[in-house]
Amino acid sequence: MLKRFLFLVPLFFLPQALVAAEDARLTVEIAGQEERGVRPDLSAAMRQALPLLWDRLIPISERGTAKSLSGTENMISRISPGEEVTQVEFSHQAVFDYLSQTGIAYLATAPSFNLVIKMRNSVGLPMQQTELLLKEHARQTVQRWGIEISSLAPELVFEWQWIDSSQVQLNVLSDTRLPAFSQTRDIGGRDPFEYLQEWIDELLLQARDAYAFVPDPTSVVKGTQETANLTGWLSISRALSLGEQAILEDTLRNDPRVLQLTPHTYSNQGLRYKLTLKGANTSWLADWFNRRDLQIEAVANGWKVE
Repeated sequence: MLKRFLFLVPLFFLPQALVAAEDARLTVEIAGQEERGVRPDLSAAMRQALPLLWDRLIPISERGTAKSLSGTENMISRISPGEEVTQVEFSHQAVFDYLSQTGIAYLATAPSFNLVIKMRNSVGLPMQQTELLLKEHARQTVQRWGIEISSLAPELVFEWQWIDSSQVQLNVLSDTRLPAFSQTRDIGGRDPFEYLQEWIDELLLQARDAYAFVPDPTSVVKGTQETANLTGWLSISRALSLGEQAILEDTLRNDPRVLQLTPHTYSNQGLRYKLTLKGANTSWLADWFNRRDLQIEAVANGWKVE
């Protein structure tokens, strides 16, 4: 009876905002209704919203394929019309089921970075005003690409050093999946600030796309993913608060790579779940738990998390 009570507590006594881990990328804003009281045109909303959704979920390398993806109208869960802006909310399950069936690479979750921008002039002095303006540009544009900026996320550092009036050297330092590298560019007659804005967009997309999930091509036949699921026990020995526990369960259960997550045991020794993955790819689990400050390792009957 105690186990059953512990299972119900996170579901009924926590605020809904804690239980539901929403993916902000799935809410897209399009042009508002021109006339009040007009029932939203589902097909028109789909045509306008889908390219914006794909911009957030599909890596640059797949954009050519993405243009041919028409989706299905059942992917839209709600439309909230407005005179200036209409919000189109997509169903998490329907969207990622559709992408899995196409076999296209996609961003299963929104990558999060602690973005640091440094800029020095040709004599090595900090260009603080330019740094602030570039940071503001990044903050205003990352939502379009389905990226989150957070001081708690892995650090991504862009360091620019002007060599002369047209040449600038970039050093990228990274705790993310984007490898550290350096390069020098000549901006020619371009406006320097405009060029740097475009360069930041390019770098952020590279960092984001490093997190793309690529479906196993051997499990996709004529656009339909075969069932080759992997089931095991997921044991978590780390002590979690009820809020952390609820968020972890809900986020993992709603991940498109998870077919089922069933609670089995809640005790002083930890948590135990039956976890079924879509397909047999487990390579993403380590990164998924690392981003939540947890370590996972494969054991004989599944996975252990500490």
